[in-house]
Amino acid sequence: MNLLIWVTIASLSSFQQLSVASNDFTSYPYGLQAGDAFFGNANNELVAFPLKKSINFINSCFKNLYVSINGYVCLGKKYKGIYPSPFPSPQGIPIIAPFFADADARGYNTSGIFMHEYLMQDNSTQAKQILNRATQDVFQFQNYSKNNPSTTDYGVFNGNIDQFQANHVIVITWQDLLPSPYTFYVTARTTNTFQLILISNGVNLFSIFHYGIGKMLWYKISIQRPTSGYSFGISPLYHEIQYSRSTMMLRIDRFTGNFGFLSTWAFRLDSPLTNSSYMINGDVNGCLAQACVGSSCPQIPKHSNCSCEQETNICIPNPCQHGVCLNNNSTFSCLCDDGWTGADCGTDINECDIEQICSVHANCTNFAGSYLCQCNDGYVGNGTYCEEFYPFDVIFEDIIHNGDDDSVAILPLSDEIPFASSCYKQLYISINGYVSFGKKYEQPHPLTFPSPKDIPIIAPFYSDADARGYKSSGILMHEYTRKDKSSIAKGILNRATEDVAAFQRYMEANPSSTNYGLFNKTVDNFNATQVVIITWQDLLPMPYYYYVNLRTTNTFQLVLISNGVNLFGFFIYKIGGMLWYKVSIRRPASGYSFGVAPYFYEIPYARTTMMLRIDRFMGNVGQLAFWAFRLDNPDNSSMTFNIGVCKTSSYSQATVVPGTSIPTANLTENVTISTAIALLQQSTVSANSSTLVQQVDHIRLILSKTEIQNSSIIEKTNLATAYYKRLEEIYHQLGSAENSTSTNNLITDMVEASNELEAKIANSLRVGETVVVKTETTEIHITAIQPNSTFDGYKALLPINNSDDESVVVNLANNSLSRDTNIKISIGITQLLSQAFTGKRYDSVISSNDAI
Repeated sequence: MNLLIWVTIASLSSFQQLSVASNDFTSYPYGLQAGDAFFGNANNELVAFPLKKSINFINSCFKNLYVSINGYVCLGKKYKGIYPSPFPSPQGIPIIAPFFADADARGYNTSGIFMHEYLMQDNSTQAKQILNRATQDVFQFQNYSKNNPSTTDYGVFNGNIDQFQANHVIVITWQDLLPSPYTFYVTARTTNTFQLILISNGVNLFSIFHYGIGKMLWYKISIQRPTSGYSFGISPLYHEIQYSRSTMMLRIDRFTGNFGFLSTWAFRLDSPLTNSSYMINGDVNGCLAQACVGSSCPQIPKHSNCSCEQETNICIPNPCQHGVCLNNNSTFSCLCDDGWTGADCGTDINECDIEQICSVHANCTNFAGSYLCQCNDGYVGNGTYCEEFYPFDVIFEDIIHNGDDDSVAILPLSDEIPFASSCYKQLYISINGYVSFGKKYEQPHPLTFPSPKDIPIIAPFYSDADARGYKSSGILMHEYTRKDKSSIAKGILNRATEDVAAFQRYMEANPSSTNYGLFNKTVDNFNATQVVIITWQDLLPMPYYYYVNLRTTNTFQLVLISNGVNLFGFFIYKIGGMLWYKVSIRRPASGYSFGVAPYFYEIPYARTTMMLRIDRFMGNVGQLAFWAFRLDNPDNSSMTFNIGVCKTSSYSQATVVPGTSIPTANLTENVTISTAIALLQQSTVSANSSTLVQQVDHIRLILSKTEIQNSSIIEKTNLATAYYKRLEEIYHQLGSAENSTSTNNLITDMVEASNELEAKIANSLRVGETVVVKTETTEIHITAIQPNSTFDGYKALLPINNSDDESVVVNLANNSLSRDTNIKISIGITQLLSQAFTGKRYDSVISSNDAI
């Protein structure tokens, strides 16, 4: 056995000489291909890393590591830190930190932590190779420190361990981390990649800090001062490498470490007694040979001739289910792990019951001993914090424009967007914080609205800006529509729908405010079908070279939300990310203009220096740095901006009924109830009597293409209300119709249109459900009832307001009408038509010859 050991060591000598001569220390294998566990898409998070075998760090054995995104590992107890405190803080918490700084792993799919534990008993080729290499690396470190004893860079302990043979290796790799927040740096790809390797023989513990050469890039954009070293949580047992807590740590991959290799440091991490208790006559003490095997770990002996006899310990086996047992002589107490409580630490704490444990935009899921915060669809973040900003980044495949001063990007749209007097198929987006419609507009300084004349613009922050400061500076643009079936698009469309609903509820609850812009009329059942997210990121004032060293940048968003008919706009300013106020006295504009007076609006702080601190002011929806506006015209008769339906992913074409403003969209596929309601609500009915039949036909076409089977009662009620309102408006125009034959035909069409709606809704209801429709002139009840011997199918019962006990029954089997002999009228708009036509005969309306 001894011969084998000495042969192995002899062979290590040549390896050591070769490696030092090459001055190259390669990373330990890592990644999914190496079978590592992976933890990513997080910021300031800890991941628990339970070990199969304990490691001995000073006088304690640890079987749980907690690995932080921020470049450190704590042992035995969780510690969440963003910025490193001076060692030995945190008190009482052992910590090993190769690169402790505020990091973010949300930048890329590759960003995160890889973890792997290798044991002798694994018996795999990969494990044997890793263990052999670790043994060689410890030998090289000890050989180097023996030959260079004068240096102080070896840490707290510098005693050598003869015949060290690794049987336990832990490889932890932090890959592609960005400084926090990642959104500031993601386009620059200035990432860090580094490793911590823990090497044990069951008694002793060594660590290696290795920094990827050429892979430590924070120095390009950060002035953080990371910590690198380790601490036992008590003084004076801690050590930091010489470059720690200085900006030189940002270039750590360029420095030679403490055992002759570039970007690599090694330390012994066990025994403050430096050999006297661990080593007897140059051999491993048999008492501690099994120090970290099993559930117990004996105390380090006070004398070199330690005894292996153990006293009876009430804490063995551990009575604490999820915690540390504290021996109080004849009794014990439990120090519970995070997430557990109770006398024996057996009761799970439901963290989701704790107020504000997660972001208001996140869902909380409780697990045994832990919990998970996940941002809702349409938000990004770690769950504890979810960005108010709509998602933007290269990872969302945003279009990026990094133009120079005053440049304008063109964003083609797959769906037209309604604004001012037209539908637009592309946007012109200026570095200077505004969007123009219809034509490119280039002007660094905002004119007084409504200038520029006849050019509609929306300007969340219009001022002379420069995007040449950093790689991250520029405009990020993305359009999401119903054609995009991805989960991201679905989440963003859902969030946009909910945000518009919340804005409209706020307007209704606070009607006296004058900060809603030109239009404060709400849109019922608004359902977003198109969301355009435009983000101006890291812009400097013009000229950039005056400010580039100060990093006084602005970041803000414009979010446009449409259903093909209506348009809402959100101005969102990054809280803490509007920094021009430090260097500028400009007075930016903020608002929108149709390019014609008096149709323009600016927020209260526009064109004052207060705009520079806009992220500090409450918006018009009761939320910091968030402003919302309705941007389409809600049928103001003094304006001519009613434009019909823009082309969207549901329509092959969109024109207007001649002489009217009702869209004659050629519906090539079924539409949702929300879209149907928007079509029905759009503009007003024309007074041109020659187009009334065509308008009724169009309403019936919308109904035929509307999917209602899985919709709610409220949605069906809103659809029916909008439908009947249009029929009533058409009826009001009958007075201008001189031709009695055409009038009779129109009434016939209206009866059929009403019956089709009643039949379609009744057929979608469950037995006992009722839709109640109230218009200005009538109230209609549509109810699904059990079929009887007379009728085969459900029936719709429509009480007639000007009768006592009369109703119309629609037999859905053949869509015909059955009525009592005393019935006066049998269409949905009963009150209007009964007043107009009582006593007249319309055989084409009623399917019998009974007089009305």
